[in-house]
Amino acid sequence: MPRPLELTTVMPDCGEKIHATLVEDSDGYVIRTKNWRLHVNRDMSVRSALSAMNVAHILTEHRP
Repeated sequence: MPRPLELTTVMPDCGEKIHATLVEDSDGYVIRTKNWRLHVNRDMSVRSALSAMNVAHILTEHRP
């Protein structure tokens, strides 16, 4: 099994730096952080994946 790919990105809405891992699974990819997990289809663009990461981050980390 391949090792997870380590990702670091800055969230555009809040400026926080996010550390995540990218792991391939049977249906696509899973992006994991310490607080959330996001499934991404194989045919999803990088731009769409980053947008989905931003939404997941805002919904889980910045709730009132």
